[in-house]
Amino acid sequence: MPRSILSPQFKDGPVGARYADNVSAFTAGINVAATFNRTLMAQHGTAMGAEFRGKGINVALGPMIFGGDPYLSGEAAFEVITGIQSQGVQATAKHYINNEQEHFRDSSSSNVDDSVSEPVASNTKSISLRSYACENDKTLNGLLKGELGFPGYVMSGDISAGSGTTYFGQTLVNAVQAGSVLQSRIDDIALRILAACVIRNIGAASTVLLKNTKNVLPLASPKSIGIIGNGAGPSSKGPNGYTDRAGDDGVLAMGWGSGTAQFPYLTTPLDAIAARANTTGTIVASSLSDTDLNAAANVASGKAVAIVFITADSGEGYLTVEGLINSLRTSTFIHDQIKSSGNAGDRNDLQAWHGGDTLVTKVAGVNSNTIVVVNSVGPIIMEAWVNHVNVTAVVRRIEFHAIYSFNLLDLKVWSGLPGQEAGVYFPSGLIRNLTNESEGLFIDYRHFDQNGIAPRFEFGFGLSYTTFDYSGIIITGSTEGGSAPTGSALDSWLHTNVITVSFTLKNNGTVAGHEIPQLYTTPPASIGAAPKNLKGFDSIFLGPGQGQTVTLQLSRYDLSFWNARGLGALKRAFATYTPVAEKPCSSITPPYAKLIEKLDHVRRILNRPLTLSEKILYSHLVDPEKSLAGGGQIRGHAYLQLHPERVAMQDASAHLQFMSAGLPQCAVPTSIHCDHLIQASEGADADLKTIVDVCSKRSIITNQEVFDFLESASRKYGIEFWGPGSGIIHQIVLENYAAPGMLMSVIFQLSLITRSHGELLDSHTPNAGGLGMLAIGVGGADAVDAMTGTPWELKAPQVVGVRLTGSLNGWSTTKDLILHLAGKLTVRVRFLNILVQESPINRAQVTYIFFMVANVPNTPTFWPALATIANMGAEVGATTSTFPYTAKMNAYLRATGRAPVAMAADEAASRGFLAPDEGAEYDEIIEINLSDIEPTINGPFTPDLATPISKFGAMIEEQGWKDEFSAGLIGSCTNSSYEDMTRVADLAKQAQAAGLKTKVPFLCTPGSEQIRATMERDNVTSSLEGVGAVVLANACGPCIGQWKREDKKDEENAILTSFNRNFKSRNDGNRLTMNFLASPTIVTAMAFSGKLSFNPITDSLKLPSGEDFRFTPPSGQDLPSRGFTTGDASYYPQLTPQPQPEVEVVIKADSQRLEPLEPFASHFGPSNSRGLELPPLKVLMRVRGKCTTDHISAAGPWLKYKGHLTNISENLLITAVNDEGGDVNKAFDRELGVSGTIPEIAKSFKARGQPWALIVDENYGEGSAREHAALQPRFYGGSLILARSFARIHETNLKVPSFLCHKWVITDEHLQKQGVLPLWFVNKGDYERIGSGDVIETVGLADTIRGVPGATIKVRVTKSHGEVFEVETKHTMSTDQLKWLKAGSALNYIRSQKL
Repeated sequence: MPRSILSPQFKDGPVGARYADNVSAFTAGINVAATFNRTLMAQHGTAMGAEFRGKGINVALGPMIFGGDPYLSGEAAFEVITGIQSQGVQATAKHYINNEQEHFRDSSSSNVDDSVSEPVASNTKSISLRSYACENDKTLNGLLKGELGFPGYVMSGDISAGSGTTYFGQTLVNAVQAGSVLQSRIDDIALRILAACVIRNIGAASTVLLKNTKNVLPLASPKSIGIIGNGAGPSSKGPNGYTDRAGDDGVLAMGWGSGTAQFPYLTTPLDAIAARANTTGTIVASSLSDTDLNAAANVASGKAVAIVFITADSGEGYLTVEGLINSLRTSTFIHDQIKSSGNAGDRNDLQAWHGGDTLVTKVAGVNSNTIVVVNSVGPIIMEAWVNHVNVTAVVRRIEFHAIYSFNLLDLKVWSGLPGQEAGVYFPSGLIRNLTNESEGLFIDYRHFDQNGIAPRFEFGFGLSYTTFDYSGIIITGSTEGGSAPTGSALDSWLHTNVITVSFTLKNNGTVAGHEIPQLYTTPPASIGAAPKNLKGFDSIFLGPGQGQTVTLQLSRYDLSFWNARGLGALKRAFATYTPVAEKPCSSITPPYAKLIEKLDHVRRILNRPLTLSEKILYSHLVDPEKSLAGGGQIRGHAYLQLHPERVAMQDASAHLQFMSAGLPQCAVPTSIHCDHLIQASEGADADLKTIVDVCSKRSIITNQEVFDFLESASRKYGIEFWGPGSGIIHQIVLENYAAPGMLMSVIFQLSLITRSHGELLDSHTPNAGGLGMLAIGVGGADAVDAMTGTPWELKAPQVVGVRLTGSLNGWSTTKDLILHLAGKLTVRVRFLNILVQESPINRAQVTYIFFMVANVPNTPTFWPALATIANMGAEVGATTSTFPYTAKMNAYLRATGRAPVAMAADEAASRGFLAPDEGAEYDEIIEINLSDIEPTINGPFTPDLATPISKFGAMIEEQGWKDEFSAGLIGSCTNSSYEDMTRVADLAKQAQAAGLKTKVPFLCTPGSEQIRATMERDNVTSSLEGVGAVVLANACGPCIGQWKREDKKDEENAILTSFNRNFKSRNDGNRLTMNFLASPTIVTAMAFSGKLSFNPITDSLKLPSGEDFRFTPPSGQDLPSRGFTTGDASYYPQLTPQPQPEVEVVIKADSQRLEPLEPFASHFGPSNSRGLELPPLKVLMRVRGKCTTDHISAAGPWLKYKGHLTNISENLLITAVNDEGGDVNKAFDRELGVSGTIPEIAKSFKARGQPWALIVDENYGEGSAREHAALQPRFYGGSLILARSFARIHETNLKVPSFLCHKWVITDEHLQKQGVLPLWFVNKGDYERIGSGDVIETVGLADTIRGVPGATIKVRVTKSHGEVFEVETKHTMSTDQLKWLKAGSALNYIRSQKL
């Protein structure tokens, strides 16, 4: 080495020059990190470097790495090191990776996976080092010098600390000569050594305001202050009296150990506050004891404010504080024994020292304005006092800066990090403790995020004296382009900024302040990364009212992950989200502030804890006082008037009704979705063909006039138009419109609309409940309520809670959970309820199901799985289902371009809006242990006949059915998410690798163009097609009967589907087709066998080679690692379009598909001599048994007539069973003495002006929300339906004369909306007393309409042989619904009010 090169002059330490006088004691590294301010970080380094240089030191053994987050640590280290080295001083950052504890520091080995070591180390721009780290070849040569290209030298603690053992000088010469150390190693060391040849602001900026009730801080010259706690005063030994600061005595300004420095002086908090108090006339009293509680109480009592200082210290393991060392350390730093008392480096626990919790509680007990100052080197547990009503403020300092002039009277607290002691190290030496570090990357806040734990104060938390607003978030750029590196992770391709995130930040408060915007990425869970990872931050100072555009950038490196098990030389895998263009979110973000304000009003009325479903519903009330009637019994009794936010429609029916209302545009954002008229046959391309070929007509050309009508009407009224092939309404709503806390109603088929705070949907509208909202299926008339701004009425539902514990295992999925639940809760006893997946329920009331998800591993907390559960809640009779808000919902919102919604939801969740109140009561609670759930198969012919797969083969044998099935179908709105498709693709890959193809036709329906395109890009589609699958168009297809099936016509056969419903004739028009419902994975696996008895969990398949093959449980991704891709842009509508009143709505004069709606006449016109009683009605028939919406208005080929009421009415009740004879589709005209089909007899009654009634059995109207199931009876003259019981939606539609739609039932409410009177038998045995041809008349309806107190409705029955008797009935009609009935329909009434 040239003699001209100066010898290195090493000196500790991280907070200043150790063992030197007249130097500064700088703030600790964790304080530096807590500022989130790069300018202060650089100033800190520059000032330290200047002092070291001035003392003749050219190698500073510092800085210490700065916190629990590798990105923040790396950025802070870079700025500080750059500052130090700008002064000609080499920085030696410490410590190196994988251990940051003092216990066993010198004798343990931490075994950590590459996938952890790599990202921790590589996120630091300067490399952190640690004693003994130089002994590990992998971390130093492989990772540090090889992968990360570190050009400097490694400084080992035992070299610099003067341990008495050296490997330099003659010892090193001897080693080289003996060949144990290579000459090349010496050359490397020499080359690296040659090549390597502001305090107060940091302290203030790292002070974090955690609590500030009623803006107690900053103090405004209080009359008196009590200062309590040893941490407010001086040390008994002076600032430097303890060796290496190893004492927690007086103000805690520095931890202890070799990285300390001498204080030039130290101002205590008491001195600083007293000095300021002298200028304001404030009286200051103090008690500097942590243990004299009486003195503390005396000082605090009667003071305007009491400030309590509590501490928690930590340091380096060679010193034990407040305890004895059982044996002295050896000269090699190895502890012979663990210290049995005191604090040996690491803290023994996370409690405040010296009984700090008791001290705070004592002071808060006598002073109503108690401020707690926490001065600790890391986190402490505050639960004993943080919520105490008298603790008005909490201030956290990590370590007080050395020159302490803390001024609490005018303290400016910046938003910052409640940090932890920095980093992780790798100790070596004599290894006595071998530790496999299984927590991986999930440490600090990432542990909390991964396990769904909400800490008291989250990472990055900090209050301010002002408020800030974020808006206009824009994400631009792409990770595409260029060539990925094949060697070093330092390749410039990885480190070039490619993504830009910009937004507007505004100080909307009254004082100036700093805001710390923090940018986190959410990588796919499949890579094993933390749910959120800090990748950017800034510190922005803004004056009152001042705004600024803030820009943060990301490189490919920021969006990559380390694949420890990858192949090839370069293990860093680039698998990250492609940026999704952010959607305009103003129309889809619930007005949370208004909702929470409304909810506060509701709380004052009800004065009890609320369930989540109640919070969402009641916060959307038009008038809480009116709907809730001063409290009392609400659920199952009160009628709620609600305002939805958005409407989603399918096809044409609601559109036609809205047009007849005569309004120029919709009152709420509305979309329409063409998903019902695409017939599945040969595959997506052929089925969506727009040109008629010689063999067949395809869906678009066949339905062109309907699509033209919908498109033109959408343009005229400003409605978003989702054309054929864009996807299934429920999936599109989830991807584009759904938001936590929203109340949404959707119309099923031909029209969808929104209501209350949300949207109106069909029976499977609750699908969106998987995103933490209430989505309720409604009819077209309900949709028109929303579209016209009319309050939507709903009977307050009862709430069933489903408490989920345990975890799903192996093949079990959430589809199996809901199939299992359907088996437990039969449809008949459940209609009209909300499932809150946590339910003793009045079986005839509306219910919401709320799913309470426990904090257990593998519990479903992510969107796709929850949406499946919510979607099929309809099959257990629930009005809708929902879940509390989770971090995975946030991730899904962001992945689908709705970051502003996610941010707003986070804020609402922090205020308790998106979770049930503690102590909320449910009408029934169902406990389900997920660990007990096995794959389940339901059916046939009903979705609630559940059989575990382990018993399914035996059931097939017992029933005598053929052990075969003829087709497997997956997808639909229930199971078409990206996760579903990647799970089945996993099975397809397993099968393909074994040389297997499916034994039966295997059809797959993607839920949306976004899902389809992403599947295609990620080779999911090719995997499925490779084993024989046919991928259908993005539409409802076979699930709703749009299946052009050429085989098995009129043959008994079985199919397996992942759909949500399996009623007779539903899928292929064949009454003999048995549809068994299962998860997509079970359907897929069984398709390779073709046998119903095949159990993929236990059974094997024979390969051509004769070997046995068994599937392994499949895995999938909830979100695509490369992000979603939008696919064909032509499928997407113009967002928030403006109405074009000049557009002419296209309806052909001779159309057989579309027909303008004529208003229904009132029953109570001049021709009715009975006034407000219904005219005499003939009984059309008595319906036997189950009569679903499919029985009332069949699907399949009839769907093409949904816009033409005359034509579609030809299918009225054609599959219903007449109880008088047991025939299907047969009715009698007793007056004419003839029989015929049910539509024929109904038309005959209409032709001669004879209104009629229908007598029906239990749960009439169960099934998909088919508004026509209420509309068609009304069209043919049906005026009254008398039932043993109704499904909820249908009853409402009947009350309305317009259209009929809702969940999976057509309730008496549907009937009301169509102007049909729905009545319930009081005595269900009266059902059998009334038959076809009988004449019935209402008695008491007039008084009911007039609002006469106590009025009841009876039915007078006149039999054909002259017998007369009366039957007692009941009804569920509200005052508004009676107005609908009187007007002839809800639409008639709305028109009379709006025009």
